[in-house]
Amino acid sequence: MIRSVFCSDKLRLVIRRHNSTVVNKTIASINENTEAFPYQTVLNDFFQYIRTPKNLKPLIYRPKNKNLLFAMDLKDKKTNKPLQPRDPFKVPSKSVLTQFIWESKDPSSIKWLINELEHLNNRKSIFWTDYFSGTHVRSLILSSYFKHSGVLSSLAFYFVNSALRTKFVQNKNKTNIGNVYNMEDYLVPSYTVRLSKKNIFNCEPNVSKLVHQWNFVKDSNETTGLAKLLIKQLLGEKKALELGFIKKWKDDVTLPTIDVVETSLGKCADYLHKQKSVFFTCRTLIDSGLQDNKEISRFIEEYKACLAKTKRVDLYDEVVNNLKISHENIQKEGNKNEQKEPEKSG
Repeated sequence: MIRSVFCSDKLRLVIRRHNSTVVNKTIASINENTEAFPYQTVLNDFFQYIRTPKNLKPLIYRPKNKNLLFAMDLKDKKTNKPLQPRDPFKVPSKSVLTQFIWESKDPSSIKWLINELEHLNNRKSIFWTDYFSGTHVRSLILSSYFKHSGVLSSLAFYFVNSALRTKFVQNKNKTNIGNVYNMEDYLVPSYTVRLSKKNIFNCEPNVSKLVHQWNFVKDSNETTGLAKLLIKQLLGEKKALELGFIKKWKDDVTLPTIDVVETSLGKCADYLHKQKSVFFTCRTLIDSGLQDNKEISRFIEEYKACLAKTKRVDLYDEVVNNLKISHENIQKEGNKNEQKEPEKSG
């Protein structure tokens, strides 16, 4: 299991070695069964539109220019095939990317996304300034760990902590850096993953890495007040308070609320989608032994009531159970190898 949140040189080599295969297989899957990848198909079209040269967009995306496009006999630089007209393009809702990240069952889909983002020019403002947000980063950090874990989780952390941050710094877009690297969208989910690893895998947190992630934060405004609880559960209250910077963090927890009885099914479903990350953090805090926090208990109760009303399963229970089973299997395998070792030496 890879302990560091950053991608080691060895891991980077593995990623590069498999990168083209993963992407090609995923794109092939899109072409074969678009119904299984509705969000990915939309995103693939979006990235294709972004990469299309500005002077070619009127030719390719305007039906009235179809004959002119064919007459010019333009070729695709990658495939060397004639450029084909496409339907008029409309930028998808930001929720499409969030839904894709959470609903992807195959790790190769997330690898495809990270590959696309890594290779997307950091000056494409239609995406990096107008579309991409902290919500997407929060979803990527949590989903990659809870749903896929392992190498994918480390890959996502490397991307968020290194490659993505570099894009914003190089672009000198300070507003966007704050929109992504803030308390609620970056630090809280990052600490949530670390606390879950402590809960499930008994991984003691590295204090220097917790501090390092705090130093990445460009917008320290808070809404939930969960950050201080997370670091206290990670380090213990005494050790956490020794880190002087957390004294400025919000003490009171303030979480969203919903009247489940009076709210329609559609709005309940929307609430579940928007507050999924907060729910995962709150459940992780409770699993770490946090007690007597009425605000967190109230939020969890209302969220579960929404799940029941919309007849949806509790994804947190499902993924944490899978992580525990995976950990137990690894431990059993390790014990078997230890038992075989004396036989080999004999």
